[in-house]
Amino acid sequence: MAGLDSYVSALYSFNNSPNDRSDNTNNFTSIGSYDTTNKKFGVASANFSSGNWSAPGSSDFNFGSGDFTIDFWIRFNNTGTSNTMVSTDDWPYNDQAWWAKRQASGVLTFTVWRDAGDASMNITTTTTPCEVAYQWFHIAIVRAGATPYYFVDGVSQSLTIGDMTGGDLGLNNNAVLKLGGYTYVGGGSGRMDELRISKGIARWTSNFTPPTSEYSEADISGILSEESRIVIIDESTWIVEHNTVHSAGSYIIPAEGGGGLKTVMAYPTDTDKQMVSYNGVSPAA
Repeated sequence: MAGLDSYVSALYSFNNSPNDRSDNTNNFTSIGSYDTTNKKFGVASANFSSGNWSAPGSSDFNFGSGDFTIDFWIRFNNTGTSNTMVSTDDWPYNDQAWWAKRQASGVLTFTVWRDAGDASMNITTTTTPCEVAYQWFHIAIVRAGATPYYFVDGVSQSLTIGDMTGGDLGLNNNAVLKLGGYTYVGGGSGRMDELRISKGIARWTSNFTPPTSEYSEADISGILSEESRIVIIDESTWIVEHNTVHSAGSYIIPAEGGGGLKTVMAYPTDTDKQMVSYNGVSPAA
């Protein structure tokens, strides 16, 4: 399904690969292991019971004053114990970091520290929605302006809001991205799949149907009035992803490459050529 777009800071499908599928190359450089048996999609999931995964700090994980969305699938190995799911970790510097956690009591929390002990965002679910071991749950954490959301399997959870600001969260660009661990708040035990971090967009503000497959770019589709050659170029790499003659009528070109800006050119085979820049808009000759 679509979901790999220009708002994606990082996207990890963990198919026996630590690499970020977005154009930002925020690859994990330290990994635990993969689980090819217990995965939500694809061929594997990340096993964060065998050691913390970490990726170098990046401005892509600094949400600033904008909207953001963090979503992923998680499968806990146990209940009744605390589990850090995903976090950034700025230890031992200014502790300007964020983390998502299932507490030992079963509630889910998301906290942003702009300085040691000073939270600019601190939310807690009022119920315990993930208290089943060895079951996959879809988690989405969203900020839309000054309004936070915590979704479990597409259902918005009632929240206790301890701290919340619609302004700058006070993060920095040095905090390391981690799975299953944070210096101050402890480790975790379980599996994670299809982790997507989006900056500048609140993807959900009401209940939704969780994803049913790995994220991908949106397919390119449209209607041609006459036979034309369609050429698609990824502007981040200048690689030609598609160069094929299509008959008049409807066409669908499966997504390829990363989630960045595309240039799409449609050349009618017997008339003047037409060129259209693409970022969600399809050409029609």
